[in-house]
Amino acid sequence: MNIPCVNRVGAALGSVLILMALASAAWPNERVRLPSAQDTIRARIRAEQLLRGGRGPERVLPGPVTDEEKILVALEPDGTPSSVIAVQSLDIEGVGDYFFKIPGPVRDVQPLAGSTGQPGLRSKSVVWQGFSNGEEHLAARLTLDPSEESDRLPIDATLDATVDGNPIETGDSGDLMLDIKLTNTTARPISLPSAIGSPDELVPALGSLHAVLAFGDRPQPGADGIPRAVTAVSPVENKTELVAAPLAYTIDVEGKAMAEGVLSGSNLEADVNIEVEDWSSTWPDVVLRVDPSPPDPSEAQRRVGPRKMFDTLVRAMAEAARLPDVDAYVGSPDPTGQARSSYVFTFVAASTDTVAPPIRIPEDPGVNILALVLASILGALVLVAAVVVWSLN
Repeated sequence: MNIPCVNRVGAALGSVLILMALASAAWPNERVRLPSAQDTIRARIRAEQLLRGGRGPERVLPGPVTDEEKILVALEPDGTPSSVIAVQSLDIEGVGDYFFKIPGPVRDVQPLAGSTGQPGLRSKSVVWQGFSNGEEHLAARLTLDPSEESDRLPIDATLDATVDGNPIETGDSGDLMLDIKLTNTTARPISLPSAIGSPDELVPALGSLHAVLAFGDRPQPGADGIPRAVTAVSPVENKTELVAAPLAYTIDVEGKAMAEGVLSGSNLEADVNIEVEDWSSTWPDVVLRVDPSPPDPSEAQRRVGPRKMFDTLVRAMAEAARLPDVDAYVGSPDPTGQARSSYVFTFVAASTDTVAPPIRIPEDPGVNILALVLASILGALVLVAAVVVWSLN
């Protein structure tokens, strides 16, 4: 994991007790609500309503929708996407009519095998319309406009490849050196509360948070021993910080896993160097896989005083609350569900051709993970609405 871990024992107990006594005498206890993914969801819904005069987007659904997406990107060495394809699966529950749009810009859409409906393309948006008998499975391959997707992708990646210290040429062989630079681009300014907390609350709360994260789950306030709110025994300050959705990555070279890590917290960049001896080909097969990930569990082990523990708990929960922003890329019609997207970046040789290089489409697009998203046309509004101030109840 790339998130820095500070495993230190807190300040001396006597100093903590004195500090807590002084703070308690000077300030009444207040309850501070912890950040939740529901804050992000509500911000998105408000953005939809604001854009459309309180109505939100036009859609008809007989029940909840589950969504899974695989975003396939052909990436030139300088980080420019030359092709972006979304493989999306939607499962609708309930009996009744359905109608909704998946916003673009979409250049082309093709149904996938097993889809019970046929997608349409209208004004660069994908339109689904039909009747559900209780279980409707909609699956399609969406070809997106790469020039419009460059700023939306959650990660920037560049590749510098050399053979024996020289740029790659056709038919080269020798020692391959790869320098891959990664940047998590999801960081947004968020106002977070900071205060002196109660160790009696913070120690078990951080313990529960660590257990949830160590198991690979996403923490939610009010679940698995994590409280909905914690007590502040000092004045609450609101500090604006850049908070990113944590992204786990793996890098495969020539079909072998060569590197992995997480871009989150204060470590939003990585410089990965990989060497392959006796390499021979026309272009290296380098694949970067990226998935939204819970925060690093090591953060929850920090024990450095009541304010640091308070800030650590709030920060970790704020990072987890950002995950809905990258959980579904092209968008789901269900605004209150959950969703998952996985991202696969394949580095391709730089080309001046106007036709984008092909991307391999997986045979099984995957299904069944709960959904939520918004469209690129809501991007600016969502970013503004997502700057949520988690303050006192």
